[in-house]
Amino acid sequence: YFSSYPVPLKAGSVDDNQRCVEGVGWEVDGVSFRFLSGTKGKRDNEKSCVLLVNNDTCSLLIPGDIGISTERKLLPFVKPLTWLVAPHHGSRHSTSNFFLSQWQPKNIIYSAGYANHFGHPHPDVLSRARSRGMTQYLTARQGAVMLEASEAEGCNVKTIREDNKRFWR
Repeated sequence: YFSSYPVPLKAGSVDDNQRCVEGVGWEVDGVSFRFLSGTKGKRDNEKSCVLLVNNDTCSLLIPGDIGISTERKLLPFVKPLTWLVAPHHGSRHSTSNFFLSQWQPKNIIYSAGYANHFGHPHPDVLSRARSRGMTQYLTARQGAVMLEASEAEGCNVKTIREDNKRFWR
C-alpha cells in the first residue's frame, strides 16, 4: 500500500517544507506514513500537507487546514479511518458531509483552543460527526489527546484531563 521513502525525514532540515509531496511515503517500525496532498493550491489553507499514518491495526488522517475543495481531491486514497484530526479545526468550510461519508472515521479530534474567536469547531461539524456516531474529542475540553495503536491492545485514546484530573474537579 505504501512505498518506502529511502531518505528518512529529519526535523529541522532546510528542505522540510519541500518534502511534503503528494505520494511520498515511508515506513518506520511497521508504521506507514504517506503524504496524500502537498503544498499545492491557490489559498494558503489548501496548501496544507495531508498525512495518512497507518499500521496494521489503526489509521490516522492529519489533513491540516484543508477546505472542501481539497477534501474532494483525496478520494483516490479513501479507506475507513480509526482517527481523523478535523480539517481546519472543524471550521464550517471543511469537514464536509461528503468527506466524513467517504473516510468513515470512528473518532474525530478537534484541535481548537477554548473560546477561540473563530468558533472552532463549528456546531454544524459537531452535528455531522454526532449523526455518524463518531466519538469526538475536543482539545479545549479534554487537553492533549494521545493515540495508542498496537496489535495487542488495539486502537486506544487517552486524554490528559481524563488521566490527570486536578484535585478541585
